[in-house]
Amino acid sequence: LLQMFMMGLRCCASELVVTPEMFGAVGDGKANDHMAIERALVACSAAVYNSTAPGHSCRVRFSKSYLSGPLVLNSSRTTLDVQAGARLVMLPKPDYEKACPQTRCPFISTAEGAEGCRTIHPNPHAPADGYPVCLSDVTLTGGGVIDGNANWDPSSWWLCARLQLDNCWRPILTYFVNVSGLTVNDSLTFKDAPT
Repeated sequence: LLQMFMMGLRCCASELVVTPEMFGAVGDGKANDHMAIERALVACSAAVYNSTAPGHSCRVRFSKSYLSGPLVLNSSRTTLDVQAGARLVMLPKPDYEKACPQTRCPFISTAEGAEGCRTIHPNPHAPADGYPVCLSDVTLTGGGVIDGNANWDPSSWWLCARLQLDNCWRPILTYFVNVSGLTVNDSLTFKDAPT
């Protein structure tokens, strides 16, 4: 499937648009669609860094309701498009803890892309004030909802932390670091972050 995407990208478009359904997502708000969304992000990364078609971008379009574990964006020129009426929802706490490779891992975050990190020096008079940039042109858009799925249920994030129970780490809903050109559309709604 990825190979067909890449062939189509070479001939026809500068932006690859993928949906989680192309990679097996159900999108009913009940099934765990984490791996399907991960595969969509991998397809994006392959498209963006395709050496035979440099400069391309990728859009992951969400049009239904999806439960997911932690997602890491690791390609520049990538858009998460949560359309009006769609929801990207964090797995319930017990399932999220199983899917999380380390404690406190955010629901949506960024990592170093295939191009590696570079240091930006905005002030030529103070070169020590440089900062790293690892990804560029990352966008979250659409009229939908990114939902941390936190509530006062005994198995959820809020009550556990309020009661100061053991093992009550809480992930961050979105965490972006070392990104140049981050855009978050103001029609996107963020709801019930675990923190």
